[in-house]
Amino acid sequence: MLSTTTLMLKAFYSHVYDNDGLLTTAGTFTINRNQQNGLPRSVTDGTLTNTRVFSGYGELDGYSYKV
Repeated sequence: MLSTTTLMLKAFYSHVYDNDGLLTTAGTFTINRNQQNGLPRSVTDGTLTNTRVFSGYGELDGYSYKV
């Protein structure tokens, strides 16, 4: 599913959702999700990567940033 949002700056940002309705792409950012629970494991634009680790209860256990 693809949608486009227009902001006041007249810039266009595409948003892509998976079959479950979870956001997978926002503009230049790609969101990689855990296939079992849908939690976001990493967000990247090719330059910056934010990686997250969750516990078995869905609590944030750790995160890292890489440039």
